[in-house]
Amino acid sequence: MIKHAGRWTIIAGDTLVAIGGEGFVSYSYDNGDHWDIYNGNTPNEGARQLFKFGGYLLGVTDDRIYRSRDMERSWSLFFKGVAHTSIWNIASLDSVMFLTLRDSSENLLVSLDSGTTWFVDPNKTLPTLSLLSIGDALYSVGDKAIYLSTDFAMHWDTISMPPDIRASNFVHQLTGNKQYLFLYALDSGIFRSSDKGVSWTRSDSGLMQTFVQILHVSCFDSILFAVTSIGAYYSTDYGNSWKEHNVAEITSSNTAIIGFNSKYLFASISDAGIWRQPLSELGVKKTADILSNELPLQSVYPNPLEIATNIHFILSKSEFVSLKIYNIFGVEIITLLSKNLTAGSYDIPWNAESLPSGSYFSRLTTGTRSETLHLILK
Repeated sequence: MIKHAGRWTIIAGDTLVAIGGEGFVSYSYDNGDHWDIYNGNTPNEGARQLFKFGGYLLGVTDDRIYRSRDMERSWSLFFKGVAHTSIWNIASLDSVMFLTLRDSSENLLVSLDSGTTWFVDPNKTLPTLSLLSIGDALYSVGDKAIYLSTDFAMHWDTISMPPDIRASNFVHQLTGNKQYLFLYALDSGIFRSSDKGVSWTRSDSGLMQTFVQILHVSCFDSILFAVTSIGAYYSTDYGNSWKEHNVAEITSSNTAIIGFNSKYLFASISDAGIWRQPLSELGVKKTADILSNELPLQSVYPNPLEIATNIHFILSKSEFVSLKIYNIFGVEIITLLSKNLTAGSYDIPWNAESLPSGSYFSRLTTGTRSETLHLILK
């Protein structure tokens, strides 16, 4: 456990990164046993969201975005192309980022360059403010309905809500994984859908009691973690059953932000630091499904590209690595890399000057994982 004053946000994976509220960022390379703390050119406020995208770590506060090139110590403040206003939510699909603003008529902004610049696309009409991306789908939660887009927010389909959720006067929130969506409201419990919201079933057996309020739900594969008004609960079977969590520090008054990797569950708690618990203590074994939720293998910047780009990836151990480019028909264009590499950070350039404009795919394969990213050549 590492303890500092202020609110924390954590991103979990092979490397743990935490942003506090007093101008420091902490890194751990051994699951939190030891932390390196840096306070030069770092965010001076706690982040609500912290995630990896486009070769950067992005920290999102109430009205600012901070960026760091992966695990570098220095962070820069940037938020160009939009008025200074309150940030509601950020989501991403492939190489495109979406940002929603609170109390703004230009409520959906789009970035094609890892958040450096943002623009309002008149063809992209967002019905509400809240965003969630899963796979190739972008979801938006409204007052009485959920909206789904599978074409980068060009068009939206309406999804029905469970009557109990629709009748609630509190904000509806959505989380999920590739198998299920989970919808909840403060006073209405948790509902689950396996068909992208066409039908819903209750998913809070053993959790909901009279006057219990659902404050926050985090989802990691089969693991669900819920912070309620009477304490914390977890489920290891997609919400079919719930058990009370026994860490007293996680309470309704300091709603935890949860992260995980293949070994531990982490809780970032206001004014109480970061806590961890082995997944084995929750009855969870290391599975391929859980590992699929790890940080992306690769990132590409710039994307879209005009002539050339860089494909960036980090290896946590020595592995054989293959990096190939394919066209939209699945024909291999070039092999950029095919060799054993030691642990470390790599940037592999790709020059597409002789190729026609269109869609291409970068496929990175290591000894344990494989990942494909969509590239757009202007």
